[in-house]
Amino acid sequence: MIRTLATCHSILALSLAGLLSLTPAASQAMEIRGIAKIGFDSGGDTLVNVPSLSSSTTQKIRANDGLVMAAGISVLNDARNFAAEATIGWKQTEQGGSIQDYKFTRYPLDVLGFYSFPIGETGKSQLRFGAGPTIHINTELVESGRLANNTTNFDNALGVVAQVDGVIAFQGGRWGINAGLRYTNVNYETSGIPAIRAKGIGIFIGGRFPVGF
Repeated sequence: MIRTLATCHSILALSLAGLLSLTPAASQAMEIRGIAKIGFDSGGDTLVNVPSLSSSTTQKIRANDGLVMAAGISVLNDARNFAAEATIGWKQTEQGGSIQDYKFTRYPLDVLGFYSFPIGETGKSQLRFGAGPTIHINTELVESGRLANNTTNFDNALGVVAQVDGVIAFQGGRWGINAGLRYTNVNYETSGIPAIRAKGIGIFIGGRFPVGF
């Protein structure tokens, strides 16, 4: 219960910090859009070397590796040059061998501020540069197979994310698609294990859409 309350307080603090950072750059007219994305990250320290009966087969799980899916909201100011985005996501990498299987799962909460440069004739499409904090929640490594069946739970981890992307808008900017690159830097820790660095780059594609308010 204590860990759950601490997590909720962290999420609230990060979300408020990101949304309040929009205030100096925004007028009263702001656009709120839903956002969703899917991508893949790579890099970081080796978390697990996957055992195999074949000496020629080498597999590993690195701390930043994983398929990422996320959704949230984006708040864009009236000048369309600044946005704050808050997303909650699911990130997982999975490797299996002839002896042992591993699944590494975490739930990232990102709160990012973006500065945008308009592109195209209407100026509604954008090239964006952003950064902000991320917190990875309920991070766990699940091992199963002939050697061991075990689950390692890591502490909630606070880190940073930087992102560059392009947004192509249509229907007057109400809808859009975007794609880009991300850099993540976060450390995973738990008792009895040295800190594991999860830093590296990723690619993603996503969409922006009206949410009805």
